Amino acid sequence: KARAVSGDGLFSAFSPVVSTVTLPLLPVRPAAPAGAVLGVSSITWSWAAVGGVSGYRLYYATAPASLIASPSTGTYIHTGLTPNTTYSVVVAGVNPTGTGPVSPAAVPVATLASPPSGAAAAAVYTTSVTLTWGLNGNPAGTTAKVMRVTPAATFTVAANSYTDTGLLSCTSYYYRVWNVNLANVITQYAAVGPVLTASPSPLPPGNFSAESLAGNKISLAWLPSPFEGITGYNLYYDSGTGTIDYGTPLATLAADRTSYTTGVLVSSAAYKFGLRAVHRCGVEEANVTVLATAPSLFSLTGVRAAIKIPQTGKKVSGNSVTVMAELVTGTETETRDILLQYKASASGTWLNIPAKDPANHPNPDADSPYFIHWDVTALAPGSYDLRAVATDLDNAPDASPGAITIIVDPVEADITENSSGGKVIKVQNLNNLVESILQAADSGSSQVTELQIPAGALDYSTGTVTVINDPSGAPGSPEGTEDAGIVAEITLSNQTTLAGGLLAEVTLVFPDADNDGIVDGTLVRCSQLRMYSAHSAAGPWVFDTGSVVDCSEKKVTGHTSHFSFFALFATLSGDLNSAKVYPVPWRPGSGDKFDSAAGTDGIIFTNLTDRTEIRIYTITGQLVRELKLAPADLGRKVWDGKNSAGLKAASGVYLAHIKSGQYVKTMKIAVER
Repeated sequence: KARAVSGDGLFSAFSPVVSTVTLPLLPVRPAAPAGAVLGVSSITWSWAAVGGVSGYRLYYATAPASLIASPSTGTYIHTGLTPNTTYSVVVAGVNPTGTGPVSPAAVPVATLASPPSGAAAAAVYTTSVTLTWGLNGNPAGTTAKVMRVTPAATFTVAANSYTDTGLLSCTSYYYRVWNVNLANVITQYAAVGPVLTASPSPLPPGNFSAESLAGNKISLAWLPSPFEGITGYNLYYDSGTGTIDYGTPLATLAADRTSYTTGVLVSSAAYKFGLRAVHRCGVEEANVTVLATAPSLFSLTGVRAAIKIPQTGKKVSGNSVTVMAELVTGTETETRDILLQYKASASGTWLNIPAKDPANHPNPDADSPYFIHWDVTALAPGSYDLRAVATDLDNAPDASPGAITIIVDPVEADITENSSGGKVIKVQNLNNLVESILQAADSGSSQVTELQIPAGALDYSTGTVTVINDPSGAPGSPEGTEDAGIVAEITLSNQTTLAGGLLAEVTLVFPDADNDGIVDGTLVRCSQLRMYSAHSAAGPWVFDTGSVVDCSEKKVTGHTSHFSFFALFATLSGDLNSAKVYPVPWRPGSGDKFDSAAGTDGIIFTNLTDRTEIRIYTITGQLVRELKLAPADLGRKVWDGKNSAGLKAASGVYLAHIKSGQYVKTMKIAVER
């Protein structure tokens, strides 16, 4: 307190008492808060206490000026939040002096996602189920986890629907659906099930054929149905009436059966058979196109043929569909020709198939392989029967040929063949459940490419394969070989290498109309043929197919894990390297086995190529005789011991210079007179 002093030295009264308080410093900066999620809309925040504070203020880290709450202690339960959303906060201490500095931001914490709402099976098919569910307050883009309970499988999707594929038909499935928050934490699931998939319409079997056997029996064969769950097949027939009774099976066969032989049937010009697949769901498919016809015969005489391509029940389209037949009774030497015929299935009149290239492939065809190309673009879509009528050398035709049924379908064809730029391009559908067989024929020659792709070789459930015979742009002949003029390009959709290490079988048929063992139009002997492959038009050709030659059937077969170009070449270098000469020395007049019949005695050269040249020189380098091989020599040549003037060569040592292409071999020979 205080008082004043006057001029004459007198003091005034004391002033009122005044007191003051010193203010504290601002609170220090707290450490960053820590958060823990409590549920879909709440998080608890906590932080280390700061001394000298009367409370705290909590703010959004993304909006520091936006006050959340003013808790008095170091914890706060943050409620009213949005599901599956990330939050972060900062905190500051408060005292009478004011608000201190804010803390570092808390590590972001995500609220839990709300469970799915309204989960249900929105669409159910034979092999798939589509599940849908609501977001239930979660933001768009919330990730979900879907689990199929049995067989167990889990899928993650960034949407509120999922289609589970590859299921078994007529089977119950159970599902659980979770929503997953931004921290990859799941909450309560929504259950769906049981969901019963629908019963299917199974696909029919393929390549159904009928062949007469002696003793009034008929042999039937087919390829399995390309469909999951096939438990067997029902075989039906017409009892010789022409109308198949699909009400009473002739036989019920297990799923692993692909052939059946009938009992003794009454002699008839034609029995018609139908085959249907049965599914484990109890469903029998109802095709009326997998048909085959054959007569019941006591004995098999004459020559008989059957349609090989197209296969029974196939849907075909295009201007160059290959129709091919093969002999089932008799031989080529007993056959004058084979006539290929067709009719609408509802008609009783057979017509000759008009050959598209009659100059190269007439109908009837007198030479094996027996095939033509058929333009079906003008035919009305529908079912057609095909048959092959073989005629023997006595002009006696087969009186009761078998038949198959195909469908002309320009919209959904299994096989499409069209001619473009003088080349026939064949495209055939594949199903990964069954083996696929294809034959493609060249329009300008007798070349045929056959292909077998095993089941399971595709990367996808279905695909297509394309074959072009004599394609443009194939690589040139590999070194040390001679071109046989047989090349094909094979392309598989969506992949170049077969799956699972599987191998396809490729067969290239070569022409040899006169059966002389030499590929027509070349000087190449069939025994020299090897199949090569090339991955692209740039090459190189590689001998990697392990090919096998069958001169009697006029074909070379190899196996491959990839598709591209395939061709036949005659290997020159290998034959030349194995060239042999005997006897050494040759002793004319000795009377041994190399000095016998006139014209056959002499020094014999073997294991040669058709393009081999032999020059015989004296030891001093003087040319004595030149010999050239022709295809008729079949890789063997005899030197009769005479010079080019026809005079006997003197006794002595000679050098045989053997040359084939760029390959050369020198061998020492001798004559002792």
